[in-house]
Amino acid sequence: GKDAAAQREYLALLDAESLPSVFKSSLTAEILRNVISTALSVLEEEGGGEGAKEHAVEVLKGLASVPRFDMTAMFLTGKDKKELKPRWSTVASTLPEALGAAMTKLMKTYKL
Repeated sequence: GKDAAAQREYLALLDAESLPSVFKSSLTAEILRNVISTALSVLEEEGGGEGAKEHAVEVLKGLASVPRFDMTAMFLTGKDKKELKPRWSTVASTLPEALGAAMTKLMKTYKL
């Protein structure tokens, strides 16, 4: 829907390297879940631009550098993890080698 399209546009605008300063201590489990879900949507897209997929992985890497990320990731609900984990696994196994390997590594970081 419209929200998904808007979220994708927002994701495309995020500078992965600036995420730690953008979110400092304001990263919530809800924001984290929404960014993960949006990034996975980009990565799941058939024939989506390679640049967009690389950017989505970079944003996920950048989020993991946000202060208190580990604490925030712990607050993802069981329901969130149950929904996100299979999508993440599928994406990791279907992406080109380097991106897939990065997603597999990040899966541990995100405790999924």
